[in-house]
Amino acid sequence: MIDLNLMQLFVDEAAVEKDQTILEVGHGTGSMSDILATRAGKVIAVDIDNDLTHIAKEALCDHNNIMFINEDALSKKSLISPKVQDAITASVNELNGPFKLVANLPYQIASPLMINLIMSQLNPEGLFVTIQLEVGQRILAEAGSKAYGLMSILLQATGDVTLIRTLPQQAFWPPPKIKSAMVAWRRNKEKMAAISNLACFKNTIDMLLRHRRKMIRTALVKNEFGINLLQLAESLNIDTTLRGEALPVKTIIKLANAIYPLTK
Repeated sequence: MIDLNLMQLFVDEAAVEKDQTILEVGHGTGSMSDILATRAGKVIAVDIDNDLTHIAKEALCDHNNIMFINEDALSKKSLISPKVQDAITASVNELNGPFKLVANLPYQIASPLMINLIMSQLNPEGLFVTIQLEVGQRILAEAGSKAYGLMSILLQATGDVTLIRTLPQQAFWPPPKIKSAMVAWRRNKEKMAAISNLACFKNTIDMLLRHRRKMIRTALVKNEFGINLLQLAESLNIDTTLRGEALPVKTIIKLANAIYPLTK
């Protein structure tokens, strides 16, 4: 992103404060890192590009509250990098404040990074991201729509999601071929408390969506839980002839909460 006004707007939306630890993945040359460092207690800036990390370090050497990590934020695309996790944990303990992701995310890691942060023990208070518009639409999608899926269900079930604004290609250099969007996810404690076990909830989503365009009764009979869940779902008044992508978030939570005691 090259528009400083948009960066300011983005950081304003994230409500960055001095007691907060901010994770920025894909810091580039450090333009937004500079803005974040003036407001946050600590900025953990992560980028896999060696040259960009060197440029950002040189440009922001006057800031003493930025920690640069020159590696992939994800370990094997499935877990947050241990080095990144340790840095966040240490900073949160030191500042005794919340942790947020505020980043212009590289498109290829946007979905797995957001999912893994929510599933992790790091307990982010918010995820404020610039992402591919298509990914933003998936996050905001409603049940029954083509875009509705894991991102929609997980993020809507655990927090409040909002579209801050869409961005034209000209807001970036070099301009990408696709449009982008600023999206916010804010943790909702009441929603989180309504989910008995987050891992079981995600496994339930995966089970229901594994065979899109097929009735969920097939997945309920044969699944990774190793339990025939057909009667359980019917006892909850869930229509098992529906497809997984037609089930509202609350219905999936209800099913996952009923499954969880059976997995202990």
